[in-house]
Amino acid sequence: MADEYENNRWSAHLEYLKVAIALSTATLAVAAAVYSDPAKVPTDSSKNVLFACAAAVLVTLIMSVFAIISVANRVADKTAKASTFLITFWSGLSFFALIVSGALLLYFFGLRTLSVTSGPQQAIDAGLAIVEKQGIKANNETVTLASLEAKADKYYLTFKVEPTAKTAAVVYDPKTNSVISLSLKP
Repeated sequence: MADEYENNRWSAHLEYLKVAIALSTATLAVAAAVYSDPAKVPTDSSKNVLFACAAAVLVTLIMSVFAIISVANRVADKTAKASTFLITFWSGLSFFALIVSGALLLYFFGLRTLSVTSGPQQAIDAGLAIVEKQGIKANNETVTLASLEAKADKYYLTFKVEPTAKTAAVVYDPKTNSVISLSLKP
């Protein structure tokens, strides 16, 4: 009876720790996917919040693993030597890190949702505006987007001016929301 009570006593900890480990592992996989492609990494200050969130998730994972090891040691070694303090200490740190990472993730979503960010459409609009402003396009010509690439923290756009077959290459910086380079090729 005492053994059953002791095993059930830690079942809530085990269930929480299994969920925390699964969530942490999945969130770290998503963070790795985001950071592996430079085009997906935010260029504004929210990237720092996302990095801090990934770090807090990693701490959650580490603390959860330590806690689950402590629970396993307690269940396997039913003597008084196996301390319950370690279980509650590591579980508590894991839970605190999970709350911090959740708050950071919500803050990241808030920054990305509420802030006006410069994306591909702003780059296209600015590129078209500069091409028309510089007089590259005559009245009877049309300007179309030929290509758009996101490299590192800039957008590289190529516009075709028809029917003359001229091309205009534009480099757009989303951090400053401005065109930093314009070149014309006949």
